Amino acid sequence: ATLSVAVRTSSSITTSFFQVTDIAQLGSLKEAAELLCPPYSTVKGAASVTLPSEIDPTASRTYYQYKIETAALSGYICAAAKSGKIYVMLASQTASDQDTADLLKTCIQSFRIA
Repeated sequence: ATLSVAVRTSSSITTSFFQVTDIAQLGSLKEAAELLCPPYSTVKGAASVTLPSEIDPTASRTYYQYKIETAALSGYICAAAKSGKIYVMLASQTASDQDTADLLKTCIQSFRIA
């Protein structure tokens, strides 16, 4: 199993004249999947989750979560935006390593940015 986090400026992911402060500004779950999920992957499930901020209880942050599959891997992606940056966590496993699926899903669901 592999866990990785990538941080990119929103302008490197999509052409925009504004600073992305919420992942929903990339579009719907389906539209954002085209930007966030690996090429040649199939989205098997998606969810939008809005959680209260851990720093400011009056604010909230939206996370897009995906279950994906490729020919060789399966896994989960969670993405959020803050201050013009897109944070993407990928948790993946090989097709033969299905024992870690629940652990990977738990990791993705616990991903937060402050």
